[in-house]
Amino acid sequence: MTKEEKLRILELRDKGLSYGNIAKEMGMNKSTVQMFILSIKDNAVCKCCGASIVQRPKVKKKIFCDVRCKNKWWNSHHDEIKNKTMHSFVCLNCGGSFERYGIKNRKYCSLDCYYKAVKVHE
Repeated sequence: MTKEEKLRILELRDKGLSYGNIAKEMGMNKSTVQMFILSIKDNAVCKCCGASIVQRPKVKKKIFCDVRCKNKWWNSHHDEIKNKTMHSFVCLNCGGSFERYGIKNRKYCSLDCYYKAVKVHE
């Protein structure tokens, strides 16, 4: 089974499809799909590349194998991210408006604007 097939099976399972429906969609045997999903119960598969991830007890479950995969996936799935705390700002250097997720006290739209503002005040 290829990494792409593994990822597709997990994606379909996350959508709530049964083993049988996944098997039909993938053109596989139902027992193959079932055994794959059951085999990764304790060992997860990276959401980005499909690599095996061993979950450690008493630690938050991982969904990515490393930071590179995490960043790659998040950067390519902006439409799936449900940012509930977007904040709007006006840059103190260039006067342009911008939005950022999370931090409420941003002053500059970019590092370039920050550096330009700091050089002016030196």
